[in-house]
Amino acid sequence: MKKSKIVYLWKKYPDYKRLQLSSIYTGLGSWISFIGMLVLLNQITSNGFQLGLLWAISGLAPILFSMFTGVFVDKVNLRKLIYRMDFLNTFLLLIYILIPYMEIRLAWILFFVTRFLIGIANSFASVASQKAVRNIVIEDDLILANSLSYTITSIIRLIGASIGGVIVSFLELEMVWIVAAILYGISAINIFLCKWKQISSVKSDKNFKDEFLIGLNMVQKNRLVGLVLFSAVTLGIIIGTFNLILQEYVTEIYEMNKYGISILYCTEGLVAIIVGYIVAEKKLLFKNKRRYSLFYAMVGLGWVLFSFTDNVYQGMLSLFIFSIGTTILAPYERYIMQTQVPYEVQGRVFGLWSTVTTISIQLGALFTGIIIETLGVTFVPLLSGLCQILMAIVFCFLLNHSYVKVISQPNISKESH
Repeated sequence: MKKSKIVYLWKKYPDYKRLQLSSIYTGLGSWISFIGMLVLLNQITSNGFQLGLLWAISGLAPILFSMFTGVFVDKVNLRKLIYRMDFLNTFLLLIYILIPYMEIRLAWILFFVTRFLIGIANSFASVASQKAVRNIVIEDDLILANSLSYTITSIIRLIGASIGGVIVSFLELEMVWIVAAILYGISAINIFLCKWKQISSVKSDKNFKDEFLIGLNMVQKNRLVGLVLFSAVTLGIIIGTFNLILQEYVTEIYEMNKYGISILYCTEGLVAIIVGYIVAEKKLLFKNKRRYSLFYAMVGLGWVLFSFTDNVYQGMLSLFIFSIGTTILAPYERYIMQTQVPYEVQGRVFGLWSTVTTISIQLGALFTGIIIETLGVTFVPLLSGLCQILMAIVFCFLLNHSYVKVISQPNISKESH
């Protein structure tokens, strides 16, 4: 029987296996706590306006701060940073247990501070984890490693939300925070036991502002990296419209019960899992980068087609097209960041990428409400999908191989694995 490339990857890089296991633990903990936070917010607010305002403000602060996390990440030991942030989240999550028993204003303040700190810790850990892969895996195996990461993320997205729903439905809310804290604690111990060797970063006497500008200059010099960041804007806007549009279509257009949302989510998630596994097994990476413009266009096409659906089966078909595109693009974009950006500035570029994506998601949610009120719900996926197709056209025309220089990366000794 042919040996699975995923099994090969985990055996070849034990520390990568540990890193992936930690992503499973923290992913489950994150989704479980996400469900719990929604329930908790409902307990400490008295109307929808308060709920939305507290959720938006507490989530906005980490987004703005995460733009600069990469500068710090580029200067520290990645393994120590990751497990320390996971340990910090272990204790922060337990604070949520106290909030329902506090006076309302104090509860709001504590919720804001706790979510802010968790968001900061997750920003540091996320950027460090993405950069850490380059410490562990050689370039030839990066597309396989990134595809496996995306597949695992898709699986966790389905499982984590389900577990969170079961806990809040059948157990006390406190169990959400206890379970999530335990998962983060296990992740911290797991990373603590890793033995990968930190690639030395280039020391610099530049101040924080200059260090941050170095990352921006890197984006300007490498057109391929710049285009990946540009795609984060349009893809982020679509992601921002995604959740609300699925809900609106199921209730208003399809006239179904709420289980229709689960059907659509499962369709998108299962396609992502299957396609991600295939990409990993085949190590799918096109040498001609212009071919990826087709997949950027596929994402937009799937979302445009969704705007014309009038039943759940048509919606499933549209999301099938949509998910194929996003699943192929995810490992490719991470591969570009890992190979085209010098190692010593990867943290700040990953941080910038994460910030652009997250802000775009918030803008997508804002545009969704505006468009629904002015033009109607069907125009949301139509307009955002057309923007994505336009981005694909721009990607195809602007991508000139003469502008794309392969950056020399540090050699990773096989003995270190």
